[in-house]
Amino acid sequence: MTMERYLFKSPIKNESNNVYALENINDDIIHHLLKSRFISDNVYGIEQFSDGEYAEQFLISPTFDKQNFEESSTSWVLDDKCICFELKLQKFSFFPLDTDEYLNLFNELANINNFPVLTQVLICKRTDSWRETLINQYENYLNGNDDPMDNKMMRQMQEKMLKVFSKITRYEVKRDPIQEIDNKILEQGYRMEVRLVVFNPNNTKKFVANTNKLLSKLNLFNGLHIEEVSTKEMSSLILSRSMREEYSREVYSESEIMSLLCSEFSDANEKITKTKLVLPQATQLIRKINNNYLAEGLKVLPFQEKKPLEVDTEVEKSIIAAFKRVNISKEPLKVTHMTRGARIQLIECKIPKDKNFKDIKRNLENIQGALGNSDISLEIGNKPETVNFYLPCNDSELIYLKEILGSEEFQSYASNKNLPFVIGEDEIGNRVFSSLSEIRHLLVSGTNGSGKSVFLNCIIITFILYMNPSELALYLIDPKMVELSPYEGLPHVQKVITNMREAESLLYKLTVEMDRRYEVLKESRFRDIASYNRENAIKMPYIVVVIDEYADLVEVARGVEDYVTRLGAKARAAGIHLIVATQRPSVDILDGAIKANLPARISFKLQTSSDYSTVFGTGIPFSLLGKGDGCAFIEGLPKQYQRFQSPVITLDDKEWIKVIDTLKDLYNQEEKVIVELDDIAIEEPINKLKRIIIENDETRVGELQRLMGIGINKVSEMMKELLEDGWLIKNGRKYEVSDRVTEE
Repeated sequence: MTMERYLFKSPIKNESNNVYALENINDDIIHHLLKSRFISDNVYGIEQFSDGEYAEQFLISPTFDKQNFEESSTSWVLDDKCICFELKLQKFSFFPLDTDEYLNLFNELANINNFPVLTQVLICKRTDSWRETLINQYENYLNGNDDPMDNKMMRQMQEKMLKVFSKITRYEVKRDPIQEIDNKILEQGYRMEVRLVVFNPNNTKKFVANTNKLLSKLNLFNGLHIEEVSTKEMSSLILSRSMREEYSREVYSESEIMSLLCSEFSDANEKITKTKLVLPQATQLIRKINNNYLAEGLKVLPFQEKKPLEVDTEVEKSIIAAFKRVNISKEPLKVTHMTRGARIQLIECKIPKDKNFKDIKRNLENIQGALGNSDISLEIGNKPETVNFYLPCNDSELIYLKEILGSEEFQSYASNKNLPFVIGEDEIGNRVFSSLSEIRHLLVSGTNGSGKSVFLNCIIITFILYMNPSELALYLIDPKMVELSPYEGLPHVQKVITNMREAESLLYKLTVEMDRRYEVLKESRFRDIASYNRENAIKMPYIVVVIDEYADLVEVARGVEDYVTRLGAKARAAGIHLIVATQRPSVDILDGAIKANLPARISFKLQTSSDYSTVFGTGIPFSLLGKGDGCAFIEGLPKQYQRFQSPVITLDDKEWIKVIDTLKDLYNQEEKVIVELDDIAIEEPINKLKRIIIENDETRVGELQRLMGIGINKVSEMMKELLEDGWLIKNGRKYEVSDRVTEE
């Protein structure tokens, strides 16, 4: 064989890797290599020697990864006459190759060259922050930077220069998203180095021409070219079958590697079918996702393409006719603008000169009667001298959580927030977000079918996708026993509690944990958990407690009111947050102390206007439609009472369970961080009051209320109980501990 002069058959096996002889390099071998469970930390390779008449191939794997092929001890003899080459991407890695073409590199190189050529391909999986870099480059490209650098500092300089140029020329480029780039970023990334060796310098020119012509078939937004490298530098890497020591910035997707190395084949041959990743419109918007779990989790969430939302132009005529019918003004109503969201259409009208906003508001019921629709509402317009009418649309559109979580808006908002979540879209489709770490705690109300439970699930899923399991501990209290139980088994979830006495015990233990955390913060001289975590290697995880039906919990364990009040008043800085949901927001369930410490409130459709008054302290300026139509009273939102349509994950229960199961598989390698809560029995409020009185020698009701951390009325009731029991006696206007207690 002529090949023998280029091979060295060593009797001693190379201990750095395994070498196996292959009969041929087929697509199954390439796919098997890419899916190896060890490829994240180790280099795999395929080699081929060809001379135009025949070829010999080898598979390279780590020593501990045994393969079912014949072992070989082959290595290569490279002398000074060898010319070495590498394949390089022509542009930055976020630009993709054509993954609809299949090159079959090994086979093509063996066929087009009738002289000796060695081809070596080495691959390992990228586990660094490659996706974040590609997303940032892609974002810059969409904003007009034709060649965004992969170096962050250089890219920032490019951005500044582009802004200056745009300001001078008054010309700004905004490109539409490119599906092929989105596809590449969302696939798994790999490092790949392709080395080529020509053993006779006389064949170099022909080899370069043949190879470049072959590689041109993969040209799309990016391309591959052959580049000569130092034989002295490259020969040791080829012989040791190792990648360059310096950091390589090139990233190849799985589809690109398959396109370069494989052939196009069919299911009829029982081969693995290569499919192009086709993503829905919402996923095309994903950028700036530096959280791999969020990027991977978004692939799990369902999504359906939206229908075009069209404004009903007939509504304009109806409003004008109703205004005339009610005879509010001598002047006709002038509509200045119309737009719509998922379920609500906005009609902006000019206020007639002879009337003001209050005149129109007083006639709202008459306008509703004229249009035959009691769900019409109005508010002061965003422009001077305007009023906004809001009418339900005849058609409606679902808003999917996947679409919003994958949006640039949410990524930008959440980039510097802890515990961010999606509220929904306002009346005209603007997205609304908030952060639990900033609003302290959240009260959610809504009747059956209003969308309350769907909203809670969206918050929980957002936390699970956005927060690392080491950063967040979720406690889910589920009196219904079915709403939150599917989350059991996810590493973020400490426990799903269905026993109400156990829930009461948990809330008490969290008050103790809150006090312990404040002691740690005090000793470390930090004001809150965020500043503590920034400066300490061992982080305090955030704790979020979700109570699905607070009314049921209170009926069984009345003592929880005191613990919820204490946690609501003090727990935010210690990183403990509450989400309290209820179907029955009556005054006996939500007293003043509870509401005072749950200032952020969201309500979906309720049964009566008095229920809205219980939640918000007053009525709301519109009638909610149900099925996710909600009102948010949260500091920082554009309006005091912000109307919104909440998103959904899916409306199919089977698909919902499938989503949860897939997320469990996604997180199956993550260790669950156990929050160690002190195992202490609940101290009954009356016993706690006795202890505080004795320890502090204090019987003033106002001071005891402060020390107890509960409402003053409850303290007064317990003081009366102690008087009746003889534990306390009254001396004039003061309370004193009885002699019986003192003697004990």
